[in-house]
Amino acid sequence: RDNGLFPEQMCFDIGMQLCRILMELHSRKPAIIHRDIKPSNVMLLPDGSVKLIDFGAAKTVSDGEKRDTVLIGTAGFAAPEQYGFSASTPQTDLYALGVLLNTLLTGVLPWEKEARGQLSGVISRCLKMDPKSRYAGAWELYDALKRAKKQRICWLPPGFRTLRWYKMIPA
Repeated sequence: RDNGLFPEQMCFDIGMQLCRILMELHSRKPAIIHRDIKPSNVMLLPDGSVKLIDFGAAKTVSDGEKRDTVLIGTAGFAAPEQYGFSASTPQTDLYALGVLLNTLLTGVLPWEKEARGQLSGVISRCLKMDPKSRYAGAWELYDALKRAKKQRICWLPPGFRTLRWYKMIPA
């Protein structure tokens, strides 16, 4: 809100740092699901590091649980399964991370405006309605972000593909 939209490269960094946090939470026995990833619960520190806060909606994964009993999380950022259709899983947090990245890039929720650029395919997969169609875990999303960040933007003319200002000016 204070700084406007985030540059795509910064969104990659934020997303990858959040994936590392989620890897830690989801690898615990039992796994911890945050269930409320949204801009106000992500703190960006001056050194560029990211902190995930407010674990009031968090829960542990219970084997055999068929669905969540009530909506926990924030409307717009909550995954479909948080509306009582099925139980929360690590993919629930990946859905919210996709909404967060879209919001950082566009300023609005994905159904109002979809992000374009290198992150669009990654975000699209995070937002699949079926949790099984999303990334298998935060580690897979981290790898996808890492690959997408390294992709060259082929449609830009030479000199602009690296997104480095010192190469774009002479070009």
